[in-house]
Amino acid sequence: KNHIIINDISYIPKIDKIKKKLNTEIRFFNHAFLKIIGDDFSFSIDPWAIGPAFNTGWWLAHSTKNDWIDQLNNSNFIYSFILLGVLASFQQFFLAQSHVYAEASALAPLHYISIPFGVIIGILLFDEIITLKFAIGTAIIIASTYYIFHREKVK
Repeated sequence: KNHIIINDISYIPKIDKIKKKLNTEIRFFNHAFLKIIGDDFSFSIDPWAIGPAFNTGWWLAHSTKNDWIDQLNNSNFIYSFILLGVLASFQQFFLAQSHVYAEASALAPLHYISIPFGVIIGILLFDEIITLKFAIGTAIIIASTYYIFHREKVK
């Protein structure tokens, strides 16, 4: 059996409180675009303010603040980049782990699923326009992926 026995509960560690008064402000711009401002730092989270989904969507209760570009440019981007780096590392780790459980040819269709999602996000959020070259290239990639997936399924 695994169990923990605690004989002495008289010692409770003391955690010192910060005695300095910290000034922190959270500024709302739209959707999930916030700027957190402290005495010696400022960073923005989810800084998307361009495109119809974030700027003019019917679901927005408030329109984007007019000074969002200046406020975003005055942020310390290092914090956002650190967060992006950590998330990208997790993504890469799990992508590598997927190859432990399945062959690369079986996983290829799943990797290319990002194309339709990217297209939808680009159209809805950033007003992108689909060109003929893009449509042909996407069709070739999807068709070849389908062929590989079907070929592996037959084996």
